[in-house]
Amino acid sequence: MAWTDQDGGDPFTKWVGGALMAEALLLAVARLLTLVYVVAVQANRPDEEHLRRIVYVPYVLISIGLVATLVWAGAQLYRTPKGAWREARVPGRIDLALAGALNAYLVALAVIGVLSRDPGQSDPLVAWFVLGVVSLAVVVGVVRDAARRARPTVE
Repeated sequence: MAWTDQDGGDPFTKWVGGALMAEALLLAVARLLTLVYVVAVQANRPDEEHLRRIVYVPYVLISIGLVATLVWAGAQLYRTPKGAWREARVPGRIDLALAGALNAYLVALAVIGVLSRDPGQSDPLVAWFVLGVVSLAVVVGVVRDAARRARPTVE
């Protein structure tokens, strides 16, 4: 049976791909709920104070771009057993690099969040720690895949 002989790929790289897709889902939910909140707040303001509708367009476009970037990078890492960077063309490599850069930024935010928190609060510490660890794992996975060490090939 041919389907039982398939190479499952690198488990860590597959996990990173799943983490990127989960991150995209969480980002989409957060951005949608933020948009709903802003629109709801605007409903309670007088007509003279309403934001113009054009203000929402960049927010929605940036949200779609971020989610699409993370989903595409996650799908590449999850579905390519020989290494996503090796199999991808230029747009795919740019997408992987953008996803890695976004997660590197999240690692920096997590470090800043841990260092600037109140000493008496432990809940933000846990959230920043989880964000930092997952984002760092994603960065390591993308760099590892780009360095072609995810799956050594024998030719």
